[in-house]
Amino acid sequence: MELQKQELPIHPACRVWSIRPGRLSAEGRRTGFSLLNIREWASNPKLLEHRLTILAEVRDAVIEFVTASEPLYFGHVNYGDEYNLVFPTGHHGIDAIEVRTALLDADTAEVLGFYSGGVGDIIVHPVGLCHWPGYMSKPEFFRPPSGPARFRILSMVYCSKGAVKYNDSAQEKKTAGLEWPSFEVHPDFADWKIRECKADFPSEKARKRAGFVPLRALVADKNRKEDEITTVGRVGETRWDLIVSAGGPKKAFASGGRSYLIGYAGQPRLELLAPDGAPCGTADLEEADLLEIPASCGFRITGTGNGKRSAILWFRENP
Repeated sequence: MELQKQELPIHPACRVWSIRPGRLSAEGRRTGFSLLNIREWASNPKLLEHRLTILAEVRDAVIEFVTASEPLYFGHVNYGDEYNLVFPTGHHGIDAIEVRTALLDADTAEVLGFYSGGVGDIIVHPVGLCHWPGYMSKPEFFRPPSGPARFRILSMVYCSKGAVKYNDSAQEKKTAGLEWPSFEVHPDFADWKIRECKADFPSEKARKRAGFVPLRALVADKNRKEDEITTVGRVGETRWDLIVSAGGPKKAFASGGRSYLIGYAGQPRLELLAPDGAPCGTADLEEADLLEIPASCGFRITGTGNGKRSAILWFRENP
């Protein structure tokens, strides 16, 4: 007898999200793999807005998720660099919004400049500077939407748990930059509307530390090789990598410690690997799936559900 999946309640402001949890084989679960769909988790009516919740942790870094249907009324300073990614919801209207973030002097609150990007850009909040997503110069005059006009966005934050020795924004050669790349779109992503991210920082103090990673542009690049690893963020002893594949090379990936995969685009099909490299189950990921991979275990992208390229983010310790 096949059990029917129980429909979970959804917050009214998340009602238009595309929520399609993936599948993890029983063999994979027995080996220690686990699967959570972030959109399904974040659409819970009991989840408060602007409440950062840790869903993945590796060494001295974490990945947090948060929802919001109105801007923040304040900025803040973190222990180290933060990488903020406004994650797609699957709804074209919400995913077409402009994302504006200000960097401010932490002591004087002077505005040093702005990022202006879209869903899918990774924005760096440099350590030592105050960041304010959705900056409002006169918040007292803002009136939040209500009723049917209220929709939530979903954000992912990659940051440290405390002070760390390595902050990428302080390095001469950074992961993030301030220039938009020139690229040709792969046919598999021809329907994507990619907004150019812009960074306007007249202040040298901010310009030296600021940066963004054009994630959607990297994914959609026609010249990108399958199974190629691109590091899109570094925090402390960890990194955030991008892998795009339709399952051609079928390269094996593994980390010495626990790691996590996040389904970013498409429907990657994975063969799960035990510490000795032997197959130990399968996983069919959907967008916004979070797959926890036990220490020393790995995976191989064997194909995709729709035959097109897929993209995943891999959170792991430095090799």
